[in-house]
Amino acid sequence: PANRGADPHPECIERGGSGLLRLIRGRGMSLFYAILHGQTDWNVQGLLQGRVDTELNATGREQAEQARALFAAADIDRIIVSPKRRCLTTMEILCEGLDLPFEIDERLVERSFGDFEGQYRDDIAPKGQNVPDLPSVEPWADVKKRAHHAVMDALECYPGQRLCFITHGGFLSALGEALTTQCRRIPNATLLRFERVGFEWRRE
Repeated sequence: PANRGADPHPECIERGGSGLLRLIRGRGMSLFYAILHGQTDWNVQGLLQGRVDTELNATGREQAEQARALFAAADIDRIIVSPKRRCLTTMEILCEGLDLPFEIDERLVERSFGDFEGQYRDDIAPKGQNVPDLPSVEPWADVKKRAHHAVMDALECYPGQRLCFITHGGFLSALGEALTTQCRRIPNATLLRFERVGFEWRRE
């Protein structure tokens, strides 16, 4: 897709304010999608990727291709994507044959695992649990705040548009916990639908 997101909506100019204030201002923006990038070799090996710029493996590319039909059916208007190659390649595969505007948002990067990046995840945290807030690791509360702000800002910038965020597993878990209080691991190349009913967000 061509990057046609250089001229944001005027509401983007004013950032900040509490999350509640953003929710009130954005009451009409009640739906968005998100997708985790396809598989990488580090996923297979169980290594913490964090900010390391890994690329999709053959399975990851196939996963993105298989998700293309669901992605097209979602009728997305604009993509917000992490700058990491595994996310950009996922976007390119999903958008084949489509002409969707996109923009890169640095805030969509994975949680930083600091000195632990490249190490086996199961050596750092029990299976199914988040990596704890160890020295050099980005605090979980900060990841949730970053994810919430990035998504709410984008929804304010593009009112009435159906957005899709292409990002990372830790980011999506943090976002899910911030919006719905649910935190669960997500399979690669899975398209998630977030919808707000009243002041409550639901994830499907």
